Amino acid sequence: MPLIRLKIFKKALNGEFVAGHYEDFELDSVNELAFQLERYIQNAVGTNLRESVE
Repeated sequence: MPLIRLKIFKKALNGEFVAGHYEDFELDSVNELAFQLERYIQNAVGTNLRESVE
């Protein structure tokens, strides 16, 4: 099954980016990929992206 590998960075207090780790997302369909990415980001930042935009 195809996958997309993202390299995750953290932003330090001084504004510079610090290398983090890699995260793999499997590609069943574009919709499923978007859902996995959204869920991962929400867990990383600790908030629901859809609620914070409204």
